[in-house]
Amino acid sequence: MNYLDFFKRQAKNFKKDYDNRFFDGEIYSHNNPKFFADIDDIIVSFDIDEYKPFTLMNAQHIIALLAGFNRWESLIHSDEFGLELGKLLLEHRNDWINGYNLWDDWDNTLLMNNMRNWDNESKLQYFKERYINK
Repeated sequence: MNYLDFFKRQAKNFKKDYDNRFFDGEIYSHNNPKFFADIDDIIVSFDIDEYKPFTLMNAQHIIALLAGFNRWESLIHSDEFGLELGKLLLEHRNDWINGYNLWDDWDNTLLMNNMRNWDNESKLQYFKERYINK
């Protein structure tokens, strides 16, 4: 699988859903998002100012954050293991584990187990064992 193409497509899809909103006189609302059903939660979680222009570059940044990267540049320069892990994080971001959403549980796992400096292959293997292949 070409992970970079996947992430580029996700950024474009996020922008499409973001652009498919309307102002009802008080707030912005979305008309049945096609790709990101949780777009309103993402907008709130990442404190996106809906009154400022939103570009594809902004969408790429949000996708990178959802995939566990601090910026798009880090995502596009990651190895295959990091990209596969990012894809899984993005796809499973709304799964629930032990009362937490998977993304938050994974972030806590990295922090509590001092795993932030692990190589991407080891992180991916641990992630799959803990969340995917259980």
